[in-house]
Amino acid sequence: MNSPENNPRDRVELAPVPGFFVPQRLVEAYSLPSRQIRILSALRRHWYWMVGSVLLCVAVATVAAWTITPEYRAEVLLAPVVDESAAGLSALTDQFRGLASLAGVGLGPASSRKDEAVATLRSRAFTASFIEEQQLQPVLLASENSGVIGRLIDRDGKPTLAKAVRVFDRDVRWVNEDKRTGLVRLAVQWKDPDLAAAWANSLVASLNARMRNEAIEDAGRSLAYLDRELAKSSTIELRNAIFRLVEGQQKLMMVASVRPQYAFKVIDAAAPPDRPVSPKRALLIAMGMLIGCIMGVALCLWRDREVADV
Repeated sequence: MNSPENNPRDRVELAPVPGFFVPQRLVEAYSLPSRQIRILSALRRHWYWMVGSVLLCVAVATVAAWTITPEYRAEVLLAPVVDESAAGLSALTDQFRGLASLAGVGLGPASSRKDEAVATLRSRAFTASFIEEQQLQPVLLASENSGVIGRLIDRDGKPTLAKAVRVFDRDVRWVNEDKRTGLVRLAVQWKDPDLAAAWANSLVASLNARMRNEAIEDAGRSLAYLDRELAKSSTIELRNAIFRLVEGQQKLMMVASVRPQYAFKVIDAAAPPDRPVSPKRALLIAMGMLIGCIMGVALCLWRDREVADV
């Protein structure tokens, strides 16, 4: 006697379904959810490792945020000085280019003068002279102000000027130039807000004094050469050209002598800042929390594997 399951009349024949079938591996389809479930299970079983790791990293980050020496940033906003008398002399030097080049009279556009001033402000020679003038070498290379003593001290135990310049360029002074407006922003960062503001203002004053003295010296050498050429020349046209060049150089020397802000005009002088720029305490604590979470997940998975192996 046939059972209901084996009765041919009770069977339902399924018609074939046309189409294409792609075989799938069920193990691969469910591998990702199962892996996530294992991770969540490990975190649930060893949650105390996760909590302890987060608390430890947050505590370390909090201690570091409140023990690191704060640093302050003082900024000076500068505008390049445009000399109107230099425009007429520049046109004159274009007319008598040969004689002007021999005399050392060369005035480019105002942008080239500004580029020269910015390059001087960033130069190693100007930085070294400023450090020596302000006697900043012991301050910059003091062990309590630098994190790595071996990098700043020579083999004989004495700090060098070259290393002080590197520290000043890397960690103390920044120069940003706005190409659209032409303004230059000088920033000095240091742990003492009063020193940061004083250094920033002194840098601008030293730069203006340096470029003013160089302009006066160049004009003096040009005048000496033009005087010699004037004594040798006999043609009226050449003498008139030399007189006009001499007049232009005398005007430049006069302007440089009476203008303290020769290269840059101070739009906004540096003032001692009241808030530090580093360390960023909230960011340090958030990073500590993130690192603690990552370490906690790793510890929970490692602990779960160790227990499974046992």
